[in-house]
This record gives sequence, C-alpha cells and structure tokens, in this order.
Amino acid sequence: MLKKNKGLLIILVLICYQGATQSIRTILVADSKHPDLGKTYERNLFMMDSVFREIAKNIHYDYLPIAVHSHDFTEKDLDREILHLPINTDDIIVFYYTGRGISSSQPTDLFPNILIRDKYLSIENIHQKLSNKGVKLNISLVDCNNQLTPRQTLIIEKPLVTRSIFVENDILRKLFKESTGNILISSSKKNEKAFSSAHNGTYYTIACLEALSQAENNNIHITWDSLLKDAELRLQEKLAQDNKANLQHSQWKITADIKEPITPTPHTPTVSFNDTNLFLNTLADEKLKYEKREKLMVTQMKKLFNIDAEANEYINVIENNMSAIPIEDFLNKILINANLIKQINVVENLSTFSQDGRYQIITIQEIR
Repeated sequence: MLKKNKGLLIILVLICYQGATQSIRTILVADSKHPDLGKTYERNLFMMDSVFREIAKNIHYDYLPIAVHSHDFTEKDLDREILHLPINTDDIIVFYYTGRGISSSQPTDLFPNILIRDKYLSIENIHQKLSNKGVKLNISLVDCNNQLTPRQTLIIEKPLVTRSIFVENDILRKLFKESTGNILISSSKKNEKAFSSAHNGTYYTIACLEALSQAENNNIHITWDSLLKDAELRLQEKLAQDNKANLQHSQWKITADIKEPITPTPHTPTVSFNDTNLFLNTLADEKLKYEKREKLMVTQMKKLFNIDAEANEYINVIENNMSAIPIEDFLNKILINANLIKQINVVENLSTFSQDGRYQIITIQEIR
C-alpha cells in the first residue's frame, strides 16, 4: 500500500478541484518500524484507508488520503501538511495514528503523545491544529499506549470479521453527513497499555471497525457516543478472551456544534429521511403483527408520499434499473414479503421530492 518516495513513504491523492465538492480528507500515520508490531500497524492503516474510502464513496464525498510511515514523517512535515491542507467548510478531516505512544508528563493531559520520527507529540495539540482548519467534522483517533513505556502488548490471534458498506444509509448519514464538531479518541486511558494482535491489527482499531460495521448492517439509531461505547464493549470482549479485561479502556471527547434548524421552503423537503427509513423498516418487521403494520402503512402513506408517488426498488445491490411502481403497490409488497427482507435503505440521492416536501419518487435498496 505504501511506496517510498524520496525518503518519505507517502500516498497522497490530490484531486485538483477547487469547487464546492465535499471531501473526507484523511491523514493516516503508522509506526511501521516498530520491531514487533510494524506489520500490524501497517495492517491497521490499510483497514482504515479501505473503510474511509468506502464511506466517502457511499455518501458521495471525494476521498483525499495522505498515508505515511511515522519514522519518515517529522513534526515539520506534519505541520506543513496541515497548513497546506486545502479545505472546504463542509469537509471532514480524519487523523489516525497507530503505533507507539506514551503518557503526557502533564497530569491534567489525559490523552497520549504519539511518536513522529524520534519525537513524541501531543495528540491534543495536533487535534487542535486540525480543528483550526474550520471543517464541519474533525476526528482524531490514536491507537497506542498511554503509559510511561511505549511497549505495546501482544495477545492471542483472533480472526477479523468484516462486512461491506452497501449504500448511503441512515447510519452513514447521521455519523458523517449530519454530525458537526470535534471528536478526539484514544484507545487507552492514562497509565494503560494498548493490546495488539500480531497479524490481525490492534484490538481497539478492530473493535471500532466492527462497531461501525454492525451499526451499518442493522440500520439502528446512532450517535458518535453510542458508536464509541459499542466499540469499548467490543474491546472488553476481546480482552476478556485472554484474561486481560479491564486492563485497557478507550476514551473520547466530543465537542459537537449544534446548528439551528432550517425553516423549510417550498423546495426544501419537509419529510424526514430518518422517519421514512424507520417507517419502511417497521413495515418489514415480522415481530409486529400484520394488522398493526398494515394500519401504520395506511396512516403514514399520505404523510410521506404524494398520491401519485412511485418507488424504484433494488435488491441487495444498486445496479440494474427496475421499472417504477405505484407507491401503494410497493408498500403492500413490503408487507407481503417481510419474511424475505433483512433491511431497507432509502437511497436519498436517487429519490426526489415534490413541491410540498413529500416523496415523489423514492428509491430504496432491500437487503435480503
């Protein structure tokens, strides 16, 4: 994944486009010269790059990554990259570090310092510099020790289970398109080690990716806080399998900016994307009685859809263009086929609204 270029191992994908396109910009740093865990950290980097590339694709953002080896990247290099990072205010920045870390000498500094070449730098200072760029969402995640020794600990190998992200769904929308502010995360609290697997990756990075994958595939209501709490529970489950439970705990600090609600105009959708997604998945929920779901369909249909609205339906993969059907026929089809449907995703960028803010054409993906 990483190729050498004049002493600096770096992948830099720059799209020379100065328009208003939204982007996910990542700075991914791995301590690949670690004598025991260099390959593990590189695997972490590969996984994080793959996941954010897929997220960007499916929320229709550009993906602009910078990936480096920490031993070839100095503090000045990092400052220069941050300074010259071209930014739109609607962009997302993700800084990710995997490698050696130590506790700050300041007792009030709870987050660790990370190794950039031969110098330990404060992640809180780096996070603040990125926050100063003025993007809508700034995320920094460091997976490293947070004690006086940088020595990380190996534990038993466990298989990594991955799932793909299908389309923009409620989860990706809430976490990346609707969230604003700053999120700082570390895999360990002060005076704790970060445990690792030699081949699969560090346990906290794996726990984070599994939590995200589980959320995507269940289409549940989500916040960054609830996602990170799930990742912490998964971390403890992994540690418990090797009798290391409660020896490592993740921590995070979320500073969210609250935007004032926008008053709908005649051209602004008034129907909630989230409410529509929930409505369709409730119709397909066999745990509820058919009569109750049918009543829900009758009461909600006119609130969400125009009387002449149509639906485009895709099964599992957004590929073949299927003929649109009347909305009432489509909703009845969901009721009848509920036993076949695992999840429904509204594909908003392929849906349209009428002047009164209800759906005129709704495009959905059924996961079966």
